[in-house]
Amino acid sequence: MVKFIVGIVIGALVIVFILTNAEIVDLRLYFWTVRISRAIMLLIVLGTGMVVGYILNGVRISKMRK
Repeated sequence: MVKFIVGIVIGALVIVFILTNAEIVDLRLYFWTVRISRAIMLLIVLGTGMVVGYILNGVRISKMRK
């Protein structure tokens, strides 16, 4: 139950942080330039980090089972 409450609090703080950074920024990647909201960019980075962490944790657990 404590993990759930801590997760909710951290999630709420992340949402507040993202929503306070809503201005438009230029995202430059080599030859491409995209104008995107900083909030959207932060959500993409957060989601990518969560997916990578989930995959790496799954790999670690599968190695421990062998």
